[in-house]
Amino acid sequence: VHDPATQATENKNMRRKLSLICFLCIAGIYAAFLHPAASLLFGAALVFILYICPFPEISFSASLKKAAVLAFFLGILVYSVQMDAVRTGHQLDGIERVWTAEVLSSSRCASGKTRILCRLDEKLCLNDGRQAGEKKHDGDILQRLNPYRAQCVYLYTDQTFRSDADLTGAVIRFTAKLEEPKGRRNPQTFDYRQYLRSRGIIHTAWTDGTEIMPVCKSVPARLKTVILKVREEYLNGLMLGEKEQQLLSGVLFGMTETMPEDMKETFRENGTAHILAVSGLHVGVIYGMHRRLTRNRKRKGSGGILLLFLFFYGCLTLWTVSVVRAILLIVLLTLGDRLGRRYDLLTSLSFTAALIALKNPCAVLGASFQMSFLAVGSMSFFTPILIRKLPPAIPRELPSALAVQIGTVPYCAFMFNQ
Repeated sequence: VHDPATQATENKNMRRKLSLICFLCIAGIYAAFLHPAASLLFGAALVFILYICPFPEISFSASLKKAAVLAFFLGILVYSVQMDAVRTGHQLDGIERVWTAEVLSSSRCASGKTRILCRLDEKLCLNDGRQAGEKKHDGDILQRLNPYRAQCVYLYTDQTFRSDADLTGAVIRFTAKLEEPKGRRNPQTFDYRQYLRSRGIIHTAWTDGTEIMPVCKSVPARLKTVILKVREEYLNGLMLGEKEQQLLSGVLFGMTETMPEDMKETFRENGTAHILAVSGLHVGVIYGMHRRLTRNRKRKGSGGILLLFLFFYGCLTLWTVSVVRAILLIVLLTLGDRLGRRYDLLTSLSFTAALIALKNPCAVLGASFQMSFLAVGSMSFFTPILIRKLPPAIPRELPSALAVQIGTVPYCAFMFNQ
């Protein structure tokens, strides 16, 4: 018979092992981003610590050592594969030609231009990457097998459309010259190229106009169009002024493209810019309403309704990194509750981060990913410590709020110089 306390400790260690593996996978991506030599150096240091183990208080099982090393080099591999797709895509830059692409989303900018996020037709990209008359070779096969081969473009145009929702999922044809986004020009300034890569966007382009092709939309595209139509009709039905509607669009759905710069700067200065970046705050409100309505009872179908509504809200916000993180955490919490398993925040957070990193390795290099996971990670680490150290008379919400600030304030000072 096992002691319950010992068994609980062993289970906790097993969960924390998963956190270590996910963390090392992300660390491998960062190491490969810094420099190939840095990835080899960090890999050698990891092998030295795990197998030679100069610290006697640290001990790892043989299976954990193998999993840790494999996770680190998996991170290096996926980043290298994605960068190979990026380099292949930049062979398309600088040549003006006719492109065909599927619209992923569309929005109006504050300048009045229309910004279209679209995914280029893979066949055109592959054929344009070869010289005229050149036959298919092994590199084409590898490119087709590359999971990060999609070439996404931010397309700007003065053309106006009746509805951004109707344009979503449509196939368009346009004439443009693709360009590589510009990187930072000075240290510690905004890196537009890296920001777009963190969102899976490789090119930017300008066109005088687009032609919508008579192609039937896919089922997911039609579903997305219906959901975005609901968002448009809701915002257009409000009896609000232009500025009030822009504010509400930013607060509810993260649509900050049309917001005046002075309004966004006001949010930054008073420390409430996270309200405009739809994140765990918004998804947490939805989950809190669900808990209040169900009164924490396991009603049949209530979990499914919650997940369906979270999917609906994720589509409304175009699945930003912070929304994906928050929704996945609640999905894991709901599944654990239904299966009678204990929920561990740090393990769920690590697993969610690894999933996002594997889908788009460059996402971990973006400020959205870093601040989102740093805030929740700080809450997981420092809240128990603050609860023990602070007087019991203080409000119970204060330790969590302070824990978030401990992690994010130094990051903001370093990244944003304020």
